[in-house]
Amino acid sequence: MKIKLVVFILLLSQMSFGMLSAKYKITSAGVHLGDMTVVQSEENGIVNVKIISDVKVKLFLTINLKYRLNCVYKNNVLTYSSVTTYVNGDKHSTLITEKKDNSYTITEDGHTTKYTKLIQYSGGLLYFQAPNSRKTLYSEFNGYNKQIKKMNDNLYEVMDNTTGHKSTYQYNKQGYLEKATVEHTLMTFTMTKY
Repeated sequence: MKIKLVVFILLLSQMSFGMLSAKYKITSAGVHLGDMTVVQSEENGIVNVKIISDVKVKLFLTINLKYRLNCVYKNNVLTYSSVTTYVNGDKHSTLITEKKDNSYTITEDGHTTKYTKLIQYSGGLLYFQAPNSRKTLYSEFNGYNKQIKKMNDNLYEVMDNTTGHKSTYQYNKQGYLEKATVEHTLMTFTMTKY
């Protein structure tokens, strides 16, 4: 009986070890806009990341923005990602990145392009893997690379050369994201881990 209990505990600890989750409070100018939940699981060399964000922004009127991101890595290479954005409950946009042989097909709202660089790090991995020595990340939202600059051991800047926006990402000693400040066209917002 004791052996079965030990085996059960070992199996349970391995199962929970393969899953990470975090919740972030999203604010702008000190106002709570909403929350984001990130779940990353790993099994047999396959990493799945799911992100759900729900915010309400009051500009001239109140806008409810939701997005869902799913990405899959196999042996440290992105094989699939999907980002769907909703505005006031209606689907606004979808961007799918899918690996096919030695390139990727990017489909955004029915328009398809090809991406020929190997993707080994993307925005979906930012939450539980600090960029460390990486110089670029693939943006599942935009379908292109952004530049990464290491500011110090736990702080990184991500630059979008297309828009000129800069964002900062601050990590704890385990390499998990604690706080991010993200420049967006409409506003700058902060994500802080609960």
